Amino acid sequence: MKISVGEKVAVDLGGLRFDVLRRDIDDDGGTSIEIYADVDGEDTQVLRFDCFRQSPHYHMPPSAPGQLDLDPAEVGDGLDWALECTRERLPEMLEKAGYTQVAGRVDAGALRDGWTRVRDAVRTAPEPSQSFTYDG
Repeated sequence: MKISVGEKVAVDLGGLRFDVLRRDIDDDGGTSIEIYADVDGEDTQVLRFDCFRQSPHYHMPPSAPGQLDLDPAEVGDGLDWALECTRERLPEMLEKAGYTQVAGRVDAGALRDGWTRVRDAVRTAPEPSQSFTYDG
């Protein structure tokens, strides 16, 4: 499969780091929002939203096999849903993903007040510019 990625735009907010990038995978793709936190002293991806055109989904946690598909009939636009999760539900989602300590450290007020910084990163993330082939 051919994968193309754009440069990441990083946003530090509420005790988390959001890496926003555009990604194309074969004939699908779109915006990804990767969420990182300190887990036992390691910078760890704890959630990821892949707001793809054809197959929007998320990974909770990203280390688990498979993905959680988004049904546009239920959630509407996947990117809007992911941004709403950023603003309103990340501590709950982190706890469900098994990151209870991280969830307890998140500043939910900062997320609610500053989520537009993540939205702005989505809007300004560069188009994919680097490509590689993955045979996994």
